[in-house]
Amino acid sequence: MTKSQLICCVKNEGVYILEWLAHHRMIGFDEIVIYSNDSDDGTHELLDEAANLGLCKHFKNQLPTGASPLPYAYRQHLKYNRRGDADVMMSLDIDEFLTIHVGDGNLTDLIEVLPNDADIACFLWINFGAEPLDKWVAGNVTEQFMMAVPAKKRINYCVKSLVYKPEKFTRMGSHHPKSYIANTPIRAVNASGQPVPVDPQNYDNLYKDLRMLPTDFGSRNFAQINHYATKSADAFMLRRQRGRSYLEQDEVRHTQEYFNKRNTNLQLELSYLKYIERLRAQLVELRAMGRLNELELISQRIYREKLAALYAE
Repeated sequence: MTKSQLICCVKNEGVYILEWLAHHRMIGFDEIVIYSNDSDDGTHELLDEAANLGLCKHFKNQLPTGASPLPYAYRQHLKYNRRGDADVMMSLDIDEFLTIHVGDGNLTDLIEVLPNDADIACFLWINFGAEPLDKWVAGNVTEQFMMAVPAKKRINYCVKSLVYKPEKFTRMGSHHPKSYIANTPIRAVNASGQPVPVDPQNYDNLYKDLRMLPTDFGSRNFAQINHYATKSADAFMLRRQRGRSYLEQDEVRHTQEYFNKRNTNLQLELSYLKYIERLRAQLVELRAMGRLNELELISQRIYREKLAALYAE
């Protein structure tokens, strides 16, 4: 029987954690492991409570000087064998939601339609914009934002991978696993189950073939990644201030240009509608557990204070 594991790395994401956790538990990930970087918005406390309740595993990312947070977390995951007996793995950011189009929208439905000899299944983004919100409002991002970048735009061809037989790779990465080490040719497929070519010369550098797919291999037939990278304009500015989970000293990535490319709002994207009622029910259940509701409200208060300080600058 397949056991699935999802990995995430966060920093100051307290207002978004429960929705993301509820969704990925709801669609059927057996185990969720979250690494938290230095945070001052209640993220650590909320994740500790969720872990105490058995909803996820939480590890604080204690970085040595000069280390990059996300790669370091993945190395720790390997070093301490936190994969356990999981035979299917995925890495997603807190603003990414695996959205499945087959069956009842569950992970088991997706695994059933994918080729059982695949090593990697590649799923493409749909990037959502900020419309209709100018300012942050507490609520589910999957309900608040339904306008997106048109599917065929190149920015949407970025890959997130579902990894089978993770022991064939040195470790996980943000978009794909690192360094294929098995003796047989790698078998990657897209979201229609069709083969995706991977040059054997790139087995040590899979990003060359699997960071973004060629348009000829782009498919979202079975599933896609709903990517809520911008949210409202002020939420994006806070994200920029926070920095990325990938690097210790963030290069200027979350620029106005980054925002504008994802904020075209030209395509009505309703793929999440089928989940909304299930997600609401799941969140009611989670917020009734332990101190989760209280801790989420604390994170929301701190978030509002950070926004107020941002506007006061």
